[in-house]
Amino acid sequence: MIYLDLFVLSLVVFVFCFILIARRYKNKDQSVPADIREVREKTAQNEPNPLSPADEFLLMGGHETRASEVPAWAIVLRSPFGDLDNVTSWIGGAPVAPKEFNWPLGSDGRPLNFLCQIDLAKLTTSDDRGGVPEGWPIKGALLVFFGRPDGGHPYVYRCIFLKEDQLEQGEIINPPENTGELSKLGFTIAGLSFNYWPVDLIYFLDRFEQEPPLEIKGQPQDPLSWITSWDIAELEARITARALRPYIHPHNTSLEARLKSLRRELKLKPSNEKIADDVTLTEVLLSDGRAVLNAVEKWEKRCSEESPDTILDTSALRELFQLRRSLAEKINNHYMKANLVGKPHEVWRGVEDVILNGHCRTLEHFKDLPQRFHPLANALLSGWKNHRLLGLEPPFGNNFEDLRGQDCLISISADPFLGTETEHEYGMSIWCFRDKLVQGELNGGQFVMHCAV
Repeated sequence: MIYLDLFVLSLVVFVFCFILIARRYKNKDQSVPADIREVREKTAQNEPNPLSPADEFLLMGGHETRASEVPAWAIVLRSPFGDLDNVTSWIGGAPVAPKEFNWPLGSDGRPLNFLCQIDLAKLTTSDDRGGVPEGWPIKGALLVFFGRPDGGHPYVYRCIFLKEDQLEQGEIINPPENTGELSKLGFTIAGLSFNYWPVDLIYFLDRFEQEPPLEIKGQPQDPLSWITSWDIAELEARITARALRPYIHPHNTSLEARLKSLRRELKLKPSNEKIADDVTLTEVLLSDGRAVLNAVEKWEKRCSEESPDTILDTSALRELFQLRRSLAEKINNHYMKANLVGKPHEVWRGVEDVILNGHCRTLEHFKDLPQRFHPLANALLSGWKNHRLLGLEPPFGNNFEDLRGQDCLISISADPFLGTETEHEYGMSIWCFRDKLVQGELNGGQFVMHCAV
């Protein structure tokens, strides 16, 4: 009887979930313009061999119909210690617009949240529009707003082009008082806007599933450029030792015993790549890992005994990193590898927690940051952080939006310095139908939160 009750309950839950998903897709289709929907319906009726639901789902990302190379602009955060006066593009804060500017509203009548302002003149180097879509102005500004009316779904957005003369008469327009809190939309930041941050726009040709040019992404940061004091060096060594220790001194066993066990497993499953990688890793750690860990721990102890005000022994630090890199080169894909070559993001979190006793995330915070932490902060902020205007957004692994026939207008990643982080998403983007995007008709598309789980 109990099993029958469980079966009936499971069946009810399954039917309920199926109805919810069916309604979601029905509503999603209604958000597509009528002419596009009509074409899809006619295509489905005339298709002699309609796609299976699985194939249809795989095609929803729309990647097959996009160009393999398109113009794009990396949106790069400006150094908090650089020029913060001559700013014409930014994320967060408030827009600059004419005094009579009508702040865009959602369907519930509440003001949308401001996302960014882009200086269109920075997209070209002359009167030649280059990669700028033909229907876009080449002067003035693009303002982007977004929100979730009534706290429900879907998200909505609004794009506004301002003319050059409107900018000349412009002033800072703060969000209306009844604008919704970003925290109510799931963002980790409190307030009506993201953290204000000046940005620069760097043109590049975006090639699908390829790394951006090094001048945009930035060269890997040499740890000696951001480990500039004894306290930072101590913290970095402590983080590295903590990452290495469980693998070099495994719990309730030894490296020798672990290697013997792994080799037995590999004999039973010779084609298992993971076991083969584990064998290789354990062999490397057995031959070189202990020496590296001992050197890191010894260095950590020395750092703890030095005053942050005395000059760092960079020769000893360089020698240590040469030893660490030699081990890293022998390790395949493993998170330990990143720790060996230096992870400024982890060190920065440690600096906030251990040294600064609080977050340092906004431009105001950085004004009071001690000089010795400036290189570390720049190591975090320099280079591309996956914010882009136009270009080819990588495929989403956990989203269900139908993006066929649409291209990405703008994409902003989850960024602790902007406050664009949420618990379950790694970014957000706006998608427009391709022909309308080229013509500069940017509204009426989709606002997508990039689902991480």
